[in-house]
Amino acid sequence: MAADTLRLLAASARMNVIYILGTRQQAAVGTITDFIYHSGEFVAPLLVVSAFGHVGRWSLTQFAFMLGYATTIAALLDVFEGAWGLSQNISQGEIDHFLLQPHPLWRTLFTEKFSPIWNWPVLILGVVTLAYTTAVLRLPVSPAWLLLLVLNLLASVVVKTSYMYAWGSLAFWAPRGAADASQVAAQLAGEVTMPLDTLPRALRGVLVSAVPSGLFAWLPSRALLGLGTPVEAWFTPLAAAGLSALAVVLFRAGMRHYRQTGSRRYAGIGQSR
Repeated sequence: MAADTLRLLAASARMNVIYILGTRQQAAVGTITDFIYHSGEFVAPLLVVSAFGHVGRWSLTQFAFMLGYATTIAALLDVFEGAWGLSQNISQGEIDHFLLQPHPLWRTLFTEKFSPIWNWPVLILGVVTLAYTTAVLRLPVSPAWLLLLVLNLLASVVVKTSYMYAWGSLAFWAPRGAADASQVAAQLAGEVTMPLDTLPRALRGVLVSAVPSGLFAWLPSRALLGLGTPVEAWFTPLAAAGLSALAVVLFRAGMRHYRQTGSRRYAGIGQSR
C-alpha cells in the first residue's frame, strides 16, 4: 500500500517537474513571478508594522516570525491542492472518474495534485524567515522546541485541509450551493496577516474554532514565541485531530449518500449541466 502511494506521488512529482522545468525560460518566469507575487504578500504587512515598530505586544521581529510561519504554511498547502477542488469534483461528477481508477479513493485524492516544487521559492522564503527571526530573537531552541514547531506546522496544514474537506463534502447533498459555499469558506479562512491579540475575546474564539484562521499562523506563533501560555502550543494539534475527524465523518456520510444518488449535475455526454 505504501509502495503504491509513493509511486503515485513520484509520478505526480515528475509531471510537476516536467511542467515547471519544461524550458529554461518557463522555469525562470514561473519562479520569478511566484516569488514576486508571494513576497509582495509578505512584505506589505511587514512594511506597515515597521512604520510603527510593533503591533500590540508583538515586536517587528516577532511579527516577521509569524509571517514566516504563515508563508511556510501557504507553500506546504500548495503541495497538496486536492482539498480546494473537492466540492467541484463532487458536483461535476469527477468522483466517478476517481472511483473507476484502480486505487482506493483516498489515495487518488491524496496524490492527484501533488506538486512538490510548485512554490519552492515561497517555501524557502518562509523557512529562511523563520530561521532568521528565531536567531535574532534568541529563542530557546531545543529538540523539544523544534519538535513543537514541526508539529504545529503540520497541524496548521491539517487544520486548513480538514476545514476545506468538511465544507467540500457538503457538495454530496447540495452540489450547486456547496461549490460556492466552499469558495466563500476558503475566503473567510484566509491567511491572517496581523496578530489577533487586540480583538475581542469572543471574536478570537470564532477565529480559532468555527473559522480557524487564527490556527494558521497567529496562535502557533504566539505559543512558540512565548507570548502565550504553554497550553496554547497544543491547541492547534488538538484542533487538527478534531477537525480531521469531523472531515472524515462528513466525507464518509457523503459517500454513502453518493452511492444512492450519484452526481446530480452529471449529464450523459460527460459534462456538468
